[in-house]
Amino acid sequence: MNLRDLARVAMASKVLGDAAKEEGAAARAALGQQMTESGVERVRVQGDGDVDYGTVVCAPGRRSAGIVDEEAFTAWVAARYPEQMVMAVRPSFRELLLGRATRLGDPVDKDTGEVIPGVVMRQGDPYLTVKPNAEAKDRMKTALANQGLLMLGSADAGEPA
Repeated sequence: MNLRDLARVAMASKVLGDAAKEEGAAARAALGQQMTESGVERVRVQGDGDVDYGTVVCAPGRRSAGIVDEEAFTAWVAARYPEQMVMAVRPSFRELLLGRATRLGDPVDKDTGEVIPGVVMRQGDPYLTVKPNAEAKDRMKTALANQGLLMLGSADAGEPA
């Protein structure tokens, strides 16, 4: 490809990427809301002729422990784990305790069995996972290539398309 052709493909890929990102974000937001409201966890995506393109999954938000009362948390750690104090809870120990609480699903110290004051469990927002299969990817690449909008790897290899 010559300089103008390469520039055209670069411009087209930028415009396509930006448009796809914008459209995809709007579709994901609307789809996520509808799936959450209707209780649907998985949608199979099919094209013309019942071609299977893959699945969209509405995954529950990630659970994680978070501190809501810094003072209570710090006082508790200072009383039980004074070696972990450096004018505040050491970041590595904070992450250790929060990680354990997240894995347990409860803000409880595994060593003492005590509920860790100032720590709560939070539920993140649901999010979508879009999983196109090889057929969907191949068809999209072919459609874009047929429009002259993809070089299908020739730019990386430095070969003419």
